[in-house]
Amino acid sequence: EHEGVVDGDALLRALTAVVPYAAAEDTRPMLTGVCLTLGDQVEVAAGDGFRIAWETIPGRLPGDGNLIIPARAVAVLQHLWKRAAAPDLSNASDPARIALAKRLIRLQWGKDRLEMRFGSVSLMVKLIQGTFPNYRQLIPTSTASSLTVMAGDMLRALQQLHVPAGHGSGIVRLQWEGDRLRLSARAEDVGETLVPIPAHSTAPGKVAINISYLQGYFKSKEGPVT
Repeated sequence: EHEGVVDGDALLRALTAVVPYAAAEDTRPMLTGVCLTLGDQVEVAAGDGFRIAWETIPGRLPGDGNLIIPARAVAVLQHLWKRAAAPDLSNASDPARIALAKRLIRLQWGKDRLEMRFGSVSLMVKLIQGTFPNYRQLIPTSTASSLTVMAGDMLRALQQLHVPAGHGSGIVRLQWEGDRLRLSARAEDVGETLVPIPAHSTAPGKVAINISYLQGYFKSKEGPVT
């Protein structure tokens, strides 16, 4: 019923970035997949009821609403995208155009099916039926403070707090001001463990969050993270 073309590299990068945040349990089936939002601003999002990740993709796809792609289909698409043979340029009159075309993915979709084509590969996906939550309502439009840290510093600090946080409630507390961030975790048998790291902040602030959420996010990051 509908079709469009997107940058394949951008689509795969966004899908693989957000799919780890999809729900593992199927009590709410629409949360077990990745939501692809159609329209002038193409966006993918995934969430499990506690965390949500989203990323914008350049370009547009006709229509409105969204398509919910099963998480397993994202893994299959990633495998095919990596393994698909490069186009044969030996007899090509315009190699640049063919090489560029390989990096595009053509999407065709209806009410319950999505087909993705690139090169000689076609993948047909049965979409998840349901309404994905309006996650945009949950995202603050303004912030009171901005904090920037180096991903490596954060991971090392979280590793030091892994044991005390695990013996406690799994919570790590962050408190920052100026050029210093203090991370702490408390357990009854060992007391409080405090780890300071360099940071840059626009205003003092503090927050408490599940340590596994932070570790899951920072393990794939490099350099400064805000």
